[in-house]
Amino acid sequence: MDLGESDRLIRLLSPRIGRVSVVARRARASRRRFAGAFEVGNEVVVDARGKGDLLAVSMVELVRAPRAARDDLTRIALLCFGCEVAGSLAPEHAPAERLYGLLGHWLSRLEGSAPPTPALRIAFEAKALTFAGLGPRLSTCSRCGAGLSDPATWQADSGGAHASCSFGKPVSADLLAALEALRRAPLAEAGGALESWLLTDAIEYHLGRGLNTRALLGTGLLAG
Repeated sequence: MDLGESDRLIRLLSPRIGRVSVVARRARASRRRFAGAFEVGNEVVVDARGKGDLLAVSMVELVRAPRAARDDLTRIALLCFGCEVAGSLAPEHAPAERLYGLLGHWLSRLEGSAPPTPALRIAFEAKALTFAGLGPRLSTCSRCGAGLSDPATWQADSGGAHASCSFGKPVSADLLAALEALRRAPLAEAGGALESWLLTDAIEYHLGRGLNTRALLGTGLLAG
C-alpha cells in the first residue's frame, strides 16, 4: 500500500512472527531503491529497524521470485489469492509456520508445468482454514456429530456441515466428502474439476470481509 508521498507499506508473512507490516522508505521515489524485491509472492530476507510497532526496512535480499506464475493470467490470479488468504488468516506477531509452509508449497505448485485446477484452489483453502485453527467440520455434523447424508446443510457461522438436525444452505453429502478428501490430500496431488465456493465463503466469514482477490477468480478462469 502507498504511504505518504514516496513510501510504501509492505505486509509480510513470517513463519516466526506471523503477519507483520514494515515501511519501505522512498520505495516509490526510486525504482532502484528495492529493485522489485517486494513484488507479491517473492520470498525475501528483511532487516527492519526503528522504534514502535512499524519498523522501516534497512535491507532486503531477494531469495526466490515466481516466474511462471507471472506469465499466465490464471496463475497470477491464484498467486495473489493465495498470498491474501494465507496472509490474512495468519496471526499478527505470533508464529505461523504451517501457513507459511502452505504458502510456499502453493507458490511452488503454481510454478509447475501442470495447469492449476479448481480443486487445487479448494484444497489450498481447506488447508489454510485448518492451519489457522478455523477448519470447518466436513465429514460429520458439527452440532450432533452424526454422519452426513442427504439432505445435509452448511453454515459457515456454525461450524460447517450439519445433518438434518439443523437449518442452513442445502449441500450434498458427496460434495462435503470431496472437500474433506481435498483437505487431507497433499497439495501436490490435488486436482480435478470440482468447483465450490463454500470454503471461500467460510474464509470471508472468519475475516469479516470479502477477499480483495476473489474477483480475479471469475467463472471460467481456471482450467477444469
